[in-house]
Amino acid sequence: MINDEMQVDKYIINMHGEKLHGILHTARSRDLIIAVHGFASSMEFAPIVEICRLFQKKGVAAFRFNLSGHGTSEGNIDAATYTKCAADLDAVISYFHDSGYSVKSVVAHSAGASSTIIQATRDSRVASIILIAPRLILANSIIVKSIVATGKTLTEILSAPDTIYPYLVDIKGSKENRSCYFNKEYLEELRDLDIFKYLRQIQVPIAMAVGTLDNNVTQEEIHQASKTNTSISLFLIEGAGHTFWRNEHRVQLFTHLMNWYTTLR
Repeated sequence: MINDEMQVDKYIINMHGEKLHGILHTARSRDLIIAVHGFASSMEFAPIVEICRLFQKKGVAAFRFNLSGHGTSEGNIDAATYTKCAADLDAVISYFHDSGYSVKSVVAHSAGASSTIIQATRDSRVASIILIAPRLILANSIIVKSIVATGKTLTEILSAPDTIYPYLVDIKGSKENRSCYFNKEYLEELRDLDIFKYLRQIQVPIAMAVGTLDNNVTQEEIHQASKTNTSISLFLIEGAGHTFWRNEHRVQLFTHLMNWYTTLR
């Protein structure tokens, strides 16, 4: 019997030669789920850790990792664009695919879900995706809101000849404030990327879970997503916020997602 605390450190090189650090929750099965955290977070984000342990207990291996520029992985957060994070995920999928694993699902939170959507449109090795509080309209991101609060717009910043990159953004969070730098490519993606265009192309089963009190994911995004891809199974967690910090909300979240996953097998 596999001990549910059996974890192995893994280091995977992305396309830029950066070392990505992750933890594999081992199981006898070669079935695997991959968990992706959000912006300025890490693989230690509680819902990511917990869902990996749940899959492990069900006999499915689970891998959580730090995206480039985050946590113990190499790289700079100012260059960790949505497409670069999607390429990080591609490197992880390739590593495990080449090692004989079958990627049954990618579970992703917030901005990590955006990058997962991008990757899922071009990767036939992924059998399903699970999106937790996905960032779908990038113009609604906390980064853009923090910029707008200064009286500027992304277009003004990007068109100004005297803009200095990496560009400093003071981000006001619900619990803490932080200062982050972003390169030009990152800001251009915030302005130009249409996540719904990618979502429309996905052919595999999709589960989407959102808290009803999520201040970062709007009802507009949820409604538009359901119309964009009618194969989405939507789960609304009553009273939950963006990070599902209450234990009872995480219990509801995981119950819905694990039941949904079971129907795919």
